[in-house]
Amino acid sequence: MDDIVKNFEILLSDDNVSEQKCQNYLEKHSKLIYTPFLLNHWLHFNAIISKFPLDRSLISDFAYLTKSSNFWYFVLVELEHPQKRLFRTQNGQIIPTAKLTAAVAQIHAWQDFVRKNNSEILRRISPLKKPLTNNPVYFKYLLVIGRREQRVSGQLARDRLSSLGSKDFFICTYDSIISAYQECPIFEKNIIRLKRDKYEFKYLHTEPNGMFAYLTPDDFSMTVSHKKTLIRFGYDINEWEKGELLRLGDRKPFKTDSSL
Repeated sequence: MDDIVKNFEILLSDDNVSEQKCQNYLEKHSKLIYTPFLLNHWLHFNAIISKFPLDRSLISDFAYLTKSSNFWYFVLVELEHPQKRLFRTQNGQIIPTAKLTAAVAQIHAWQDFVRKNNSEILRRISPLKKPLTNNPVYFKYLLVIGRREQRVSGQLARDRLSSLGSKDFFICTYDSIISAYQECPIFEKNIIRLKRDKYEFKYLHTEPNGMFAYLTPDDFSMTVSHKKTLIRFGYDINEWEKGELLRLGDRKPFKTDSSL
């Protein structure tokens, strides 16, 4: 068990842990962030959005885009408390607890809101939805809640948890995201957030993937510290700030080709 997992296990077992503490840990150790529903172009710009607002009263903990050549998925993630009981047994049957039922109902409320208000959500993600801007977007949902429960058979619990979801809605425990990290190659992700009508880095953990070949300063803003980090990575941020998009490979402006 590496230190990232070991410290996460300690955090999840702490009686004083909160959902926000779990989110803070995941954002600082972004390899642990679980990203189901990825399409063949993987995680768009290698970026996770922190606290994406569907509405003033409905705020997801995480969100992210992924695309194929024909459509996009926008995945909304809710983190519930890791110590919430998921099931109880009654007459030999596994029954969801009231807390699990309430968490599932919250996702259903998100789904209903998205069906009625998706134009505003699409407007908010439009700065990131490049290229293939005209391709349709389909919404997916992830609920992370609770731990594996020793009192309930593991496979029965997983089957019951899966039955509460759908093809667009996946439910898993915190143990499941640890397992995903341990079993599969997991990549570091950058954490971004929406501030007014622009996005910005919250945590710049690794080199962005194609971001500055498509986004402009009208879409994205940066702190001085983040600019310095990107310049160290080799990105010509000074030219990008003048409105020049950067090529994917060598991180230099497209305009350099005009001299050929």
